[in-house]
Amino acid sequence: MLRRLKLMQRAMPAFMIGNEPDVSRAVSAMKAGATDVFTKPVDNDQLLAAVQDALHRNVHTAAAAGGGRQVEIRGFAELTPREREVL
Repeated sequence: MLRRLKLMQRAMPAFMIGNEPDVSRAVSAMKAGATDVFTKPVDNDQLLAAVQDALHRNVHTAAAAGGGRQVEIRGFAELTPREREVL
């Protein structure tokens, strides 16, 4: 899946979750484009922080690469007025 996303040139965060720690698979996943690798059981706070960080980096990277291009933020309409103001 990671190789296919990379070939499609999709700048989309992808996380791999494994049943047990495996350094060689983690390295392969990161080389193939994984944003992060987790081992079960996954700590919810760590996963949420990693997703938020990846989305934050993805939006800023897209904005920088676009040369002023409009960046689509999915779910913007669901934000409260204050959340939109902060964003």
